[in-house]
Amino acid sequence: MFADVIVPVSVPNIYTYGVPIEYQDELKIGQRVEVEFGKRKRYAAVVCNIHQNKPDVYEPKPIITLLDDQPLITKEQIRFWQWMSNYYMSNIGDVLNAALPSALRLSSESTVKLIMENDVDVNELTDDEYLLFEALSNNNELTIDEIRLILDKKNIYPVLSSMIEQRIVAMKESLKKKYKPKTKKFVRLNPIYSSEEKKKELLDELDRAPKQSSIALTYFSLFPQTNNWIEKKKLLKQSKASTSVFSSLLEKSVFEEEEREVERLTDDGTGNLNAALSTDQQRAVKEINNAFQQNKTTLLHGVTGSGKTHIYIHLIEEQIKKGNQSLYLLPEIALTSQIIKRLKDHFGGDVGIYHSKFSDAERVEIWNKSLNNTYKVIVGTRSAVFLPFQKLGLLIVDEEHDSSYKQYDPSPRYNARDAAIWLATLFNANCLLGSATPSFESYFNATNTKYALVNLKERYGDIQLPEIEIVNMLKQYIPGKTYRKFSKRLIDELKDILVQNKQAILFRNRRGYSSFVQCSKCAHNIQCDHCDVTLTYHKYRDQLECHYCGFKQKVPYRCPACGNTEMEKIGLGTEQVQEELNVFLPSAKIGRMDLDTTRNKYGHERIIQQFEEKKIDILVGTQMVTKGLHFDDVQLVGILNADAILKFPDFRAQERAFQVMEQVSGRAGRRGKQGKVIVQVRDEKDLVLNFLQQHNYEAFYKATIDERWKWKYPPFYRLIAVTLKHKDWKTCYQAAVLLGSELRKTTSAIIKGPSEPLISKVRNYYLQELFVTIEKDGQKMNAVKNILQQKTDFVKQQKGNSQLRINIDVDPM
Repeated sequence: MFADVIVPVSVPNIYTYGVPIEYQDELKIGQRVEVEFGKRKRYAAVVCNIHQNKPDVYEPKPIITLLDDQPLITKEQIRFWQWMSNYYMSNIGDVLNAALPSALRLSSESTVKLIMENDVDVNELTDDEYLLFEALSNNNELTIDEIRLILDKKNIYPVLSSMIEQRIVAMKESLKKKYKPKTKKFVRLNPIYSSEEKKKELLDELDRAPKQSSIALTYFSLFPQTNNWIEKKKLLKQSKASTSVFSSLLEKSVFEEEEREVERLTDDGTGNLNAALSTDQQRAVKEINNAFQQNKTTLLHGVTGSGKTHIYIHLIEEQIKKGNQSLYLLPEIALTSQIIKRLKDHFGGDVGIYHSKFSDAERVEIWNKSLNNTYKVIVGTRSAVFLPFQKLGLLIVDEEHDSSYKQYDPSPRYNARDAAIWLATLFNANCLLGSATPSFESYFNATNTKYALVNLKERYGDIQLPEIEIVNMLKQYIPGKTYRKFSKRLIDELKDILVQNKQAILFRNRRGYSSFVQCSKCAHNIQCDHCDVTLTYHKYRDQLECHYCGFKQKVPYRCPACGNTEMEKIGLGTEQVQEELNVFLPSAKIGRMDLDTTRNKYGHERIIQQFEEKKIDILVGTQMVTKGLHFDDVQLVGILNADAILKFPDFRAQERAFQVMEQVSGRAGRRGKQGKVIVQVRDEKDLVLNFLQQHNYEAFYKATIDERWKWKYPPFYRLIAVTLKHKDWKTCYQAAVLLGSELRKTTSAIIKGPSEPLISKVRNYYLQELFVTIEKDGQKMNAVKNILQQKTDFVKQQKGNSQLRINIDVDPM
C-alpha cells in the first residue's frame, strides 16, 4: 500500500510514501503522518490519496508514524487545496502552509542524543566535549539551541562533528508538537464531608486555622448542597487565601484537586436578540432564496445602512434550522468585534471566530470545533475559507469588493471572495456577496446573469443618505490664517458636531506623522536603505520607518547630502491629523485607529468600544474606519486629501476611489437625522466626485466600464501579473526581457512589459513586472498558465539566474 501526501514544503508535486503493514488498516485520507523529506528533515504531511501504485521515478520511503487517530482534514478541503494550487499557480505545499494553523504544521527539530552503548574515555575529550557529554548524561537528549546555551557558543558544529565521528553522540530529527490544550486546576470538597454533620465537624476541626476555615466557608457559600468542582484560582481569590494554605487542606484530604482541559474561547453571547426585517428586506430575502434555488451565486447590492447584516442573520437562521453551518467572511479584523457582538446576541454559543490575531492554540480549537460541527456560524477574515467544514450550507462574503480579501504574499496569492464561490460549489452550498459598492467584476457578472442581483436602495428606517459637500482646498487661503490641512468648512462643522454632542470620523489613508523628511535646502529625501521608498516619520516613536520592510532609523540631525541642519517633515499622516486637530478643537476627545494603534490582540475592539461609549468625539483613521462599522451618533465624516486616492496610477483607481469614499461616507447619519460628508480636494471637477455626491453607483459603473473594454482590462479580460525579483538590477531586467520575449513567441495572450513597478526595489530586491492579458475563456486561460509555468522555469534555469525569484499572481487586485 502507498499513500500520496502533501508535504508542508514549497515543491510542485505531492510525494508518495510506503505504508507500513501495521498502519494499513488505520490510515485514512486527511490524517497527518510523520514522514522524512530530504536528508534528515521530518514533517507532518497530510494524506491525500491511498493506492497500490509504486512510483516509477524514485524509491518511496516509509511513513514513520501516524499523528492523528482520525482525519484532521476533510476530503472537501483537499479538493479545495488542489483547486487553489492549480488556479493560482501555487505549490500545493504553500497552500497547506496557508491553510493549517501553525500549531498543526509540525516540523522537525534537530536534537543530539548520547549513544549509550559506547564506552567513553572522558580523559580524551576536550573541555567543550566533556561539558556536552556531562549535560547529555543528565538529559539524554538536547536541542541545538540548548547546546548553544550550555557551551556559550554560536558555532557548536565543530564540537558536534568531532563527537559524532567518535560515535559518542548521534543527531536525531523528531517532530516538535506546538499545540497544547489549555488546562486549569479544579477542586472540590472530599465527598466524605457531604452531610451537614460532617461539614460541622470539619469546621470545628479548622477552627484554630482561620485561613483554612475561610477556604472551606467560601466553598460552602458557593455550593451549600452539592460537592461541585470549582476553579481553584476562583476559590482562592474569593477566600483571599494563598496556595500554601490550600496545599495544607489537600494534604489533610479535605479537598480533592484535578487538572482539566478548558476552552480558550468562551461564549459571552445571550442568544436573545431578534432582528425584525423591514418590508424591503423581506422582499430581498425572498429574491435571494429564489436565486439560491437556481444554485446561483447572488450579489446583494445594498446602499450603506440598508441593513444587509439583518438579512445575513435571517439567512443564517434558516441554515441552522436545516442543521447546516454558515461561513461569514469579513475583510478586516476591525469589523469583527461589532459583527460578532450582534451575531452572539442572536445565536449565542453557536458562533465561532477565526482570524490572525488569535493565538495558535485558539486557532486550533476553532479548527477542531469546525471539524466537529460544534459551531453553526464561523465569522472570520480570508483565512477562514480553509477551515474543515462538515455541513456547509451558506457562505456570506460581506464587503465583497474589498482588496483585503486578496492575499498578496506569500503564496498562494488567492482572493477569498473567489475562493468562497468555488468552496460553495464543493458543498453544493449557497454563496451571497454583499456590498454597497460592488467590485466591477461582481457587478458585471450580476448584470450579465452569471450571478443573481438583488438590490436594496433605501436605508433601514427610511433614513436619508448623507449629504456630500466638495471643498476645494486651493480656495482655502484666508489672510492671517492657514487652513492647509483642514478646510475652514470642516473645522466649523466639527465644532457644531461637538456642540450637538455628536461624533465625527476623519479619514486619511496614510498612517504615521509625515510621509517623508526632506532637507529644506537641497530637497534631499531620507530614503530606506533597502527599498525604493521614502521613510515615514512616526512622532510618537520619534523615528523614521519603512512601511515595506520595517527598517527604522532616527531622524538625521544633518542632511546626509548637503549637511544642512534644517530638515522638514512633509505630508500628512493620521498621527499628525490627530495632533493638529487638538490645536483647533482643544476640548475634543480625539482618537486614532490605524495599524500603529491596533497592533495588539484587542486593539480594534478597545478603540471601537471607546467610540461607541462616546469616550472619543472624533475618530481619525485609515481604511479601517471605512468598512461596515455602525455608530449611532456619527453625524459627520471628513475625507482628507482625496486627490491621493483619485489620482493613484492604476486602472482600478476610479473604482477604488468611489468605493472607499462612498463606504466611509456611509458611516455618517445611520440613525436619526441625515449625516454630512466633507471631501477635501484640489481637483473638484474629477468625474468620480459627481457620482459620489449623487450616491449613484450604477451611473458611475456605466460611465467608466467602457474604458475597461477599450484597454482590455477586467472584467472583460483576465490578468496575470508576473513579478521578477533579483538583488542585481541588470540580471532582473534581462530575465524580464527574456521571459517577455519567450511568452510572445509561444502564446497569443497580450504581454505588457517588462516595466518597473511604482516601488521598484523592496527588501534589497529589484523588481520588474510583466502583465499577461487573456480572453475570458477557461481553455485559453489554462493553456496560457501551462506556457507561463514552462517559460518561468526556463528563465530560472539560465546562467546567472539561480537567485532569481518569480512570483505569479492570477487575478491581481
